[in-house]
Amino acid sequence: LSTEQNLYVHPDQSNFGQFVSAVLQASVTNGYTVSQDQPNADDDHFDGDDITLPTTPLTSLLSLTEGAVGGAVLAGYGSTYNPNSYYWSHLDTAFLQTMDMEAIATAATLLARAALAAAYDDGSGDSDTSAQYATNLVPELSSTDETLLELADCLYVHQNCNLFRKYAKTETVNDEQRTGINLGSPIVSATTPPNYRVSVYDWTYGQPVVQVGNEFYGAY
Repeated sequence: LSTEQNLYVHPDQSNFGQFVSAVLQASVTNGYTVSQDQPNADDDHFDGDDITLPTTPLTSLLSLTEGAVGGAVLAGYGSTYNPNSYYWSHLDTAFLQTMDMEAIATAATLLARAALAAAYDDGSGDSDTSAQYATNLVPELSSTDETLLELADCLYVHQNCNLFRKYAKTETVNDEQRTGINLGSPIVSATTPPNYRVSVYDWTYGQPVVQVGNEFYGAY
């Protein structure tokens, strides 16, 4: 989704949001630059600000804390919504959309550096020093990295891949030891290619369930 090798950071108005934005902009990598979105109409539905925030968990966090906890969103577009996005539609598939592995690798590098910079900061908000510290410790992730490509194949193409199966088998064993019930593999109903459309909320999509006798009951 990046535009001409440029990513966009959307911070809220908190000091932490501005700090993260500054760190991301200072942590340029793989030939990419990071720009802060340009405020325009107040379309994120928060009174008293003019920042456009993409719909992400940050929006919920700001709402739940009434702005006491903030942050920033890293995206491949400079507006609240990507006008060409097929997110969660029947077109949201790697078979129809080209995945930019260079942009994904860059975003992963930037987010890792931002997390480390935030932990390193002593409260002074010195984004330049924190960004440099993180850049020195976190190397650039290559778009041809073997683990990255394997994980991308699992997420975008073959959800029943060997990597997912290995960890799912371990999770199934741990769940059975903890609950005394074989809950089955969490990827047993995975499709190929994966489909991320909005669907009925059930146990295959993360709904908590309890078993009473031979019956399963879902929690809402």
